[in-house]
Amino acid sequence: QLNFKGVEASSNILEDSEVLLKRSFPVKFTDCEVGDYYVSDEYRCVTCSAGTYSLDDPYDEDTSCKECDTDKSTCLGGSKVAPKEGYWRLQTSTDIFLTCR
Repeated sequence: QLNFKGVEASSNILEDSEVLLKRSFPVKFTDCEVGDYYVSDEYRCVTCSAGTYSLDDPYDEDTSCKECDTDKSTCLGGSKVAPKEGYWRLQTSTDIFLTCR
């Protein structure tokens, strides 16, 4: 049985060109997003929890959740990291926070 985002399908396998065998096996396709990291041996995405974040490619083997710099930012989990009052950043894809003048 193949599962494509809620759509189920079956797989037929030919063996010896004469006998048609029907096999079912579970398969799950996921799309990791920025704010997740991919656990390859479990074939799943994990979202960073509150107090942590990730802005990196979730499929990069070095991607992991980073601890929030609570002096400069607020991290709600995933890729949701925002500057605290008195700080700013050039774009949402960076975790470099600058002091306002």
